[in-house]
Amino acid sequence: MAKGFGFQANKTLGYALVILPQVNGYVSKTVIDDGVEDEYIDITNVLEIARLWKTKKQAEKAVGQYLGYLLKEYDKGNLPEMKVIIRAISKDKNGTLQEKEVDVLKITVTDVDPRTQMNQK
Repeated sequence: MAKGFGFQANKTLGYALVILPQVNGYVSKTVIDDGVEDEYIDITNVLEIARLWKTKKQAEKAVGQYLGYLLKEYDKGNLPEMKVIIRAISKDKNGTLQEKEVDVLKITVTDVDPRTQMNQK
């Protein structure tokens, strides 16, 4: 193998967010940018196209971008609970992607909804 073309097996490539744990739904890389300003979130169950953050701290910070979506889906009854799983992504010696759960963030309505925060003060 030519120098520089390999990869280090089992080294963490990044951290992925699973925002729909019941269907293994990862935050996805944005696939289409049609210039429309509508707010939408790309979700996939294909690990190869999941969006990765370089550090766990960056992934934790990114959860805030998806709180509105989680609250909306929770209010519609589409989510039994609001939970985000952070997984470390690596490759094994054969180049197959591996994932390891490193954190589970359980979010309550009072964490997200400003109306409930006002009532608690």
